[in-house]
Amino acid sequence: MDESRGVINLTEEQIQQWVNQYRERKEELGQQGIEMIFVITPNKHTVYPQYLNDWHFPVGETISDQLVRALGQAGVEQIVDLRPTLIQRASQEQIYRQYDTHWNDRGAYQAYLEIMELVPAAYPVLPNQVRWQPTTQVGDLARFIGVTELQDRLDEAEVLVSRVVEREGEGRRQTLDQEWVSRTALTDAPRAIFFSDSFTLEYLYKFLEQSFQESVFKHHRDFRAEIDMGFERDLIEHYQPDLVFYILVERSIPHTLVN
Repeated sequence: MDESRGVINLTEEQIQQWVNQYRERKEELGQQGIEMIFVITPNKHTVYPQYLNDWHFPVGETISDQLVRALGQAGVEQIVDLRPTLIQRASQEQIYRQYDTHWNDRGAYQAYLEIMELVPAAYPVLPNQVRWQPTTQVGDLARFIGVTELQDRLDEAEVLVSRVVEREGEGRRQTLDQEWVSRTALTDAPRAIFFSDSFTLEYLYKFLEQSFQESVFKHHRDFRAEIDMGFERDLIEHYQPDLVFYILVERSIPHTLVN
């Protein structure tokens, strides 16, 4: 919570280290003809501050603010800061799950639409291709406090799309050390790797995998010595993507620094 208020920040040295690391990765990929896009996913309390206690008021820049500012000053392009879009959308419909820290499928879809604006060669899933159906799930916040009874579950909107996806490794989706791959018949669409977290691997993937010829999903939280900042060269070399996405929820940003 203190991070979201701006009470806890990264030092300017840490911010510069993060920016330099990211810019080096982006330039390295650019030399191979691969475009890199950075996406910031908002924490739930960033989108719904009105439900917090009165003492939870901002006192300065947040870590996300620091990072967006520093990347802009460094001339780094292709940044998707989802905070403004989702804060605005939250005034119209519920986009984060009530008993969970994550967005729901409607929130993920709004994020997806904004991301797709930077990828004109992809095939977006249009609103008239999306159908919603209610489902019940136990959220992570409910599990944290030991509430798992049916009456404490919340109906959530789940997406249904019409395109056919051939998926490899579906059973590995929840693991951190294995990637999984989706392919479509869109042979003229780009190929992409998504270094991401549970916001993508449980929700956003449903849309992303429909838009690319090949989509590779891998959790960024892999701390093997040869990997830093979620950047896995062997994976990139193997799949030879056109784009690499680095998608982080705000609360994960401080933990991606390489010491």
